[in-house]
Amino acid sequence: MLAAMEADGTDDLLHVVTQEWPLILGIDAVSLALMVGDRAFRADCNGVHQVEPQLLLRWIDQVEGVSMRAVPHGHPLFGPACELIRAEALISIDCGDRLPAGLLTLGQRSELDLDARHGSELLMFLGRSLAAIIRRWLVDPKS
Repeated sequence: MLAAMEADGTDDLLHVVTQEWPLILGIDAVSLALMVGDRAFRADCNGVHQVEPQLLLRWIDQVEGVSMRAVPHGHPLFGPACELIRAEALISIDCGDRLPAGLLTLGQRSELDLDARHGSELLMFLGRSLAAIIRRWLVDPKS
């Protein structure tokens, strides 16, 4: 989380989340998808890509807080890496009224025992912290 807090801007934050967090967290894939106004995008290790806004809204509505699960293949938000993912966590990102909302996805190639309440609380903290960083930049960009 410290690396994200020290990011110098949006591009740096996306790099930290998609390139550094997999190494820091010991996982295989991270993507961040956000609705900004009427546009939607996802960022992953291959860059930033547009997403169909209605599709992202539907996915956001399916996750309340944190969803951790074993899967035969990962969520489409992982992009090409989705075929390799066998365990995933989907984390809601809510920056507040009229600010971006989205999903943070964390994926791993190996199947995991995902029955961990403590783990979901930490993931919720990760999502809320990321939302606070984004909100701070949008509400008070000079800070």
